Amino acid sequence: MKIAIIGGGASGMTAALTARESGASVTIFERMDRVGKKLLSTGNGRCNITNKNVLEEKDGNLIHYYSDQPDFPRYALYNFNHLALLNEFSKLGVLFRCENGKYYPYSETASTILDVMRLRCERVGVKTICGAKIEQISKNSMGFDVCGEKFDRVIVAVGGSSSPHLGTDGSGYELLEMFGHHRNKIRPAITQIRTDNTLTRQLKGIKVYANVTLKQNSKAIRTDYGQVMFADYGISGPPVFQLSSGVRDGEKFKISLDLMPEFTHAEIHENIRKIIDNPFCNDLKADNLLSPMINKKVGQIIVKYCQIPLSTSADNLSAREIDRLVTTLKSFDLEVLGTKGFQNAQVTAGGILTKDFDNHTMESRLCKGLFACGEVLDVTGDCGGYNLQWAFSSGVMAGKAAVL
Repeated sequence: MKIAIIGGGASGMTAALTARESGASVTIFERMDRVGKKLLSTGNGRCNITNKNVLEEKDGNLIHYYSDQPDFPRYALYNFNHLALLNEFSKLGVLFRCENGKYYPYSETASTILDVMRLRCERVGVKTICGAKIEQISKNSMGFDVCGEKFDRVIVAVGGSSSPHLGTDGSGYELLEMFGHHRNKIRPAITQIRTDNTLTRQLKGIKVYANVTLKQNSKAIRTDYGQVMFADYGISGPPVFQLSSGVRDGEKFKISLDLMPEFTHAEIHENIRKIIDNPFCNDLKADNLLSPMINKKVGQIIVKYCQIPLSTSADNLSAREIDRLVTTLKSFDLEVLGTKGFQNAQVTAGGILTKDFDNHTMESRLCKGLFACGEVLDVTGDCGGYNLQWAFSSGVMAGKAAVL
């Protein structure tokens, strides 16, 4: 059995190892000068390999994965879950640490994972051809033709459109489209969000903890909590990454930041009154009014946002102005201009429609012997190790089934 793997990322190498260890002859075709380059960038270079909440469900649905068929990733994730993944690497001596459910190699470097996978591929006899951009796959009664070589099976693991400088520029979708597959509209995911920066560019580099809500037509689409960083283009940080896949070109969205999520409107109002009425705060100006509560610069921007002059005496603020400050602290709204695009995205939302693939085997329903795994398919996970887990799980399923 000869199997060609198109793409040498996490899913491609996993499929290759699984197929090879089942007795097949396996060749990886990788367009970059070496395999696994994108893997090195995951988790800010630390490689957030998986998450203990991979199988978390609500109302019978996996809550950390999104697809044109929401149930599609279930079989692979249950049959090769986070514990199975950690066990496989543990057998090779890799140690892990867990931080808030996220697993990282104990070495704190993604190269640990990549080096182990590359070495394992070499040791078991997986052939790797780098610098090979595959633009066509042909099929006949004898099998598949890839670069003039005959193969019995082909596994497409080319990734999506995110981080094109690391080899995933979206051109791989065409390999599956040649066989009648279709993709839905793709968009950047797990990336920064561009917002109106009229005021926020003054906060560049400042970090706050907030509830972050993506809204459309005043309706909350999704909320996430965590550290948000202001930048000259807008905002970044884990909760922003989680919401970014919901931003669609040509549609209007807002981001709402609850800058004091632990406190109610009434509690914040009472605390502002406490500050104003404190005898030690005589001659207090609006520019310092909120500094006992939040970052001073953020507080000043909130005052400006409420159209209150910074030089206003705090004890001259009207009840309406105080109410406006409280409301803004609980809902600091920013107009969304878009995301930072595929160049900065960690993954791609959307992709090849999963309805034409068997979720037990990752085999095409349109072309026998053709398989796909990883990001090229329309399966997207949350930030936090979920996408790498899908890459490994789907790679195992494809690698096993391709040998049968």
